[in-house]
Amino acid sequence: MAFSDLPWPTRMAMMGEEAETKFEETHDDWVRMGFNLPPWGAAFATLPLALRNIPDYMQIDRFVECQGIGRNGLKVKIEKLTALAFWQTLLPVHLFIWSRDREQWCTIPV
Repeated sequence: MAFSDLPWPTRMAMMGEEAETKFEETHDDWVRMGFNLPPWGAAFATLPLALRNIPDYMQIDRFVECQGIGRNGLKVKIEKLTALAFWQTLLPVHLFIWSRDREQWCTIPV
């Protein structure tokens, strides 16, 4: 069953975790940074954009934002790219992209 066909509660429970787990399995020397479904509900949206979109990890020379992709390719919200542009002023930001369908990953600079 495709990810998009799963019930919303199931999708919410899985969001981000699979790509982040794969990043942790394939990379060394990282520190966890970003939020993973914080419990604050709608109040989370009141945080500044850059804080809501803290990259998932930091390595000594870069930030890493993890993203899973489906059969329709990579989808990144403009809001996330805007926030990552802020983080880019501090260190380079890379996207770690995980494809469950192909069981492949890659890392690309933002």
